[in-house]
Amino acid sequence: MKPGWSLIATALLAGAAMAEDDHFKRTAQPATSVVIRGYWRADNNCEAKEPPALLFDKPPEHGIVCFRRDEVTMSKVIVGDGLQHCLGSRIRGLKLIYQPRLGYSGPDEVRYTVVFPRMRRSVSVDLTVLPSQFQPKNDHTAPAEEPLQSPGPVPECAPLVS
Repeated sequence: MKPGWSLIATALLAGAAMAEDDHFKRTAQPATSVVIRGYWRADNNCEAKEPPALLFDKPPEHGIVCFRRDEVTMSKVIVGDGLQHCLGSRIRGLKLIYQPRLGYSGPDEVRYTVVFPRMRRSVSVDLTVLPSQFQPKNDHTAPAEEPLQSPGPVPECAPLVS
């Protein structure tokens, strides 16, 4: 790798393997957010650079997906050589988060593209929202008053309030 080129990498959560096109599964509890995956970029000194952009190809139908700027573990290098010394370190990056709609249980899916400066990576996630003890089972309806997300940039999550 030439000096000055940026490291392009992703932090993998729950040990999911990487391929040219990623496809994996996540399970969500009702009314609880789940981290789909973390992404980061760093230079040769393991210092954080601007994380990659995230674009919806197919937004979820029964929940929302957004990203939160947060620390992620540098656990797998996708592009770049000689940066193994960075692995295991924590770095500022993005956590992609799924939140099922209130009262929903069942399957959902999201497809998105991770846009790095010199490459794109397609990702497909099969989501399963487990039923709540306090709702009817197999309720596959989203409340009509909640608009669905649109293809395009994944939005940043609303700030947490305490």
